[in-house]
Amino acid sequence: GKATLGQIAGLFSLATKGATISATVSTPKVCKVAGKAIKGVSPGTCRGTLALRRARGKAMQKRFSFAVTK
Repeated sequence: GKATLGQIAGLFSLATKGATISATVSTPKVCKVAGKAIKGVSPGTCRGTLALRRARGKAMQKRFSFAVTK
C-alpha cells in the first residue's frame, strides 16, 4: 500500500494548502518515498520525517511511524 504525504500531514492536523511537503524515511527496507507518496516495500514499521514548508513562515518537521502490512 501507499500513503500520500498529504494524508500523513492530515494525521497531524497540518494545513497543507500553499505548502511544499517532503518526506524522508529512516527505514528504507520497509518503505520508500515515491514522488508525493510513501510506498510500503516490506512488512514492518515505516518511520520517517515529514517536512512542511510554507512560502512565508518557518518550516515544520514532524516524525511519523506507521505499520506496513502486505
